[in-house]
Amino acid sequence: MDTEILTLQVTKFKCGGFALGVVVHHSIADGYGIALFLAAMSELALDLNF
Repeated sequence: MDTEILTLQVTKFKCGGFALGVVVHHSIADGYGIALFLAAMSELALDLNF
C-alpha cells in the first residue's frame, strides 16, 4: 500500500483567512513532534503578509 508520509493543504479564503490541513504518517514523527512542527508553521504564518 502506498502511503504519503506528509501531506499539507493550505486553503486561502476571500476574507483573508486561511486553513492548514496536515496529514502525517506516524513513522516520521510522534504527536509531540507534529505539535512542534505546527507551532513553527503558525509562527511563520503570523509573519507573512498575504
